[in-house]
Amino acid sequence: MATSERQPGTSPHRDSWRQTVLLLRKMRSDVSSLLECYVEKQDLAQTFNLDLIDVDLIDGVPLADVEEWNEISDAERLGSNLQAYWAFQILLDQILEEQRTDLTPEDVAFHESIQSVLLQVSALAYQLEELMVTLKHNVPAKELQAEFKYPQ
Repeated sequence: MATSERQPGTSPHRDSWRQTVLLLRKMRSDVSSLLECYVEKQDLAQTFNLDLIDVDLIDGVPLADVEEWNEISDAERLGSNLQAYWAFQILLDQILEEQRTDLTPEDVAFHESIQSVLLQVSALAYQLEELMVTLKHNVPAKELQAEFKYPQ
């Protein structure tokens, strides 16, 4: 018989964490496939590496400096991640619009792949917001620039 009671010693936020991890794993796989397709369609060098992109060009994306991350609170880390996913949403939206209008207007399947990842990023951002509220952390203001520079 199913019960709504939690097992002793389990976190009340366990389901939320589990759903977030599952979404992140799916998103990582989908982003990897999308990146391979993007590299091919844009005729970029096969050695294209996301690590070489200057993230300082993308406002709102926190630097992944391990020392800095160890020095900040969980609330600050969650807030930084939320801001990064908001920035990723805006960037993907711009990429999708550019693909639809200028670069690959006939490639509906590619546009749908971008849209799928965009929806996953939106869902993840929402889950992070909900988690912050549940943990009684302040949700950062959504003050991101609407225009990014990204490698072409």
